[in-house]
Amino acid sequence: MVNVIIIVAVFYFPFERTDVKKFRFKKSENVLQSNWQWIGPEGGIISKPLSHPSLTDRVLAPSMTDIWKKENGENFFRIVNGLDYVFPIYNSPGILSSPSKGIVASRNGLYFTQDNWQTIDTTSWSSEIMFISGDHSDTVYLISLPDSLFKSLDGGQSFNFVSNIPGINILSDTNYIISVDPSNSDNIGVFSFGPPAIFYYSQDGGNTFEMRDTLPLGMITSLRISPFNSNTMLAFVPDTGILMTNDGGFTWNHLATLALFGVLSASDGIFVYPDTIIISSVLNPGIFKSYQVMGNWIAQPCDTTSIPFMFEKAGNRIYCGSNNGIYVSFNNGNSWTNLKDSLRACIFMERGMFSIVRDTVCVIDMGGIPFKFYGTQTPSEMNFLGHPSFFGYSCISFSKNSTSTIFLSNPHMRFSGTNLIIHTLWVSNDGGNSFSPVNDSTDLLSYSDIMLGNSDSTIFMYNDSNLVRSFDAGNSFDTIFSISSGINLCDNFRDTIFVLTEGDTIFYSYDAGTSFGFLFYLPGIDDMSYDEANRILYLSDPTNLYSLNIETNNLDTIFLSSYNINSIYASEDGWVYALLSDTSLQQFIYYTQGAGTPVFVDTVLSNVYFNGIVAGNGNLVYAHPGGRSIFATNLIKVDEYEATHKYRLILGNVFRDYLYFNSNIDGLKFEIYDLSGRKLNHRINLLNGRIRISELKSGAYILKEKNTGKKFKVIKID
Repeated sequence: MVNVIIIVAVFYFPFERTDVKKFRFKKSENVLQSNWQWIGPEGGIISKPLSHPSLTDRVLAPSMTDIWKKENGENFFRIVNGLDYVFPIYNSPGILSSPSKGIVASRNGLYFTQDNWQTIDTTSWSSEIMFISGDHSDTVYLISLPDSLFKSLDGGQSFNFVSNIPGINILSDTNYIISVDPSNSDNIGVFSFGPPAIFYYSQDGGNTFEMRDTLPLGMITSLRISPFNSNTMLAFVPDTGILMTNDGGFTWNHLATLALFGVLSASDGIFVYPDTIIISSVLNPGIFKSYQVMGNWIAQPCDTTSIPFMFEKAGNRIYCGSNNGIYVSFNNGNSWTNLKDSLRACIFMERGMFSIVRDTVCVIDMGGIPFKFYGTQTPSEMNFLGHPSFFGYSCISFSKNSTSTIFLSNPHMRFSGTNLIIHTLWVSNDGGNSFSPVNDSTDLLSYSDIMLGNSDSTIFMYNDSNLVRSFDAGNSFDTIFSISSGINLCDNFRDTIFVLTEGDTIFYSYDAGTSFGFLFYLPGIDDMSYDEANRILYLSDPTNLYSLNIETNNLDTIFLSSYNINSIYASEDGWVYALLSDTSLQQFIYYTQGAGTPVFVDTVLSNVYFNGIVAGNGNLVYAHPGGRSIFATNLIKVDEYEATHKYRLILGNVFRDYLYFNSNIDGLKFEIYDLSGRKLNHRINLLNGRIRISELKSGAYILKEKNTGKKFKVIKID
């Protein structure tokens, strides 16, 4: 890559800031009924399922924000009431102890039941909870900062302090992992890791500990004590591999041969026989079955359809969390079935992880799985794309010229022995059914978004400090913009590019990045979105929405909000949406076109907090809440946009007191007819973008604009 810095003040002209009336919104009447609906996708990040050895047909699925349950032959997971929007501990969210009891831990709280989650009790915790584990009876252990071990003998209803784990508090940034002996709940193993990692063992329920080994290890994701021999244990260290001890933790050996069979960066494993382990491999994704043969360990893949995480054994079943829901095996891991069943457990959260053209959306969920859908399709109608990689925090973009062309930056790692190949940039020319690698450069791994130019051969990518460009469909890139203050955000439409730096300065290019010019400095700006249809760059700080008109060179204040502006988005057909929230976290959406009067559209779902919104054409709006994948609404239904008459009815065709139009032309005259064609004696002129109809009785009417003859069918309700 050739590093070239071009910041040339060409096309420069001073922008005049025009003072306009500021609009301070009030939460008055809601002008329409919300129809936000969850549209998917299915599956998602389930780190560790929860089950119980004697309850083979009950499994809990802790997602990022909720706990879901499936039991007794149910076809679908359902959310556990009282455990929605609970943020569980990542690797060890809880346990099911005796059959009717269970406990789930968040960072600073415990949620437990005595009647199979029919009723839930909660207990706040004064310090951060680090790990929780149990023996599937009523014995539960909990580690809390800084080094405190607590124990419960009643399934988590009450905890008593047991001891301080020795030596942990001398380490900086210490983490913990704990495992209980399946055959004796007084035997517990604990790894504290910083690095280094120190292994402690207790044989009296945690009252005293013996330090047995110190290892130069980083993060440990799982510690397992064999149910066949208490002295045999496994430690899973993604950066190092799998370690085993056969003497109770005094010495640990690296199972080095497993990497030769494709088991790389394992996160968990369980014993199914004394010499047989089921292992989850994150790199070279898959579930592997490993055997000990003549003192060496070999492995064979059992399933390679997702990235697997943590296991849970329940009778003759083994459950496995994954980046695509929960998998289950009925035959000791030889084959696996996906139980995702409409789990709302995905996330898309940042620019670059979605791409939208009109009503077609491509999204990468947090598990790294790309999918495509149209309008407000249900999860069963979503098309999971055929990309072979499963890593999140990647970026996707499809062409404005053809939705069959999709670019995807997602590091796919393949192994032959120990050789690593990273395919960073991929392309599909068949709508996402198949992808082929374009660029293998590791230099592109840190880039957070893909933006396509006027031609599909022109690709832009940016990270915290650099914007790079390719003119050959991604085979090679050059740096076209670099700044020491850091890049906060980039936006583009075809070959027009805007760069917002961390220093609140905006640069622009109209020639695909060949030259850049200074555009504007505006303190506090944290979001921007470009409306090509009206040649307006929208900018927002926490309380103001601005429009920078590229044609007139004016910066206007569209509104001053009483609430916090979370995000803004300009759709292709020229409307900008602002997502706002008040101090009680209730959220609202306003929208406007150009410098027109902003309109209060909707109060969004009260039990879901949206992180941001995106919009297609025809006022189709999507929102991503951060834990329950995607919601959509088409409640702002509009008529066809006619170039000759740039006004249209908005907010659907059902109204109470007012009809709302997007036009700012006051004084337009309308006539109103009933469905029999009888003209009504009702004066209706457009004023401030709306027409008063409160005097009309409930019913259906035809609205006709006198000069153009344009007609609208409207329904009046009381």
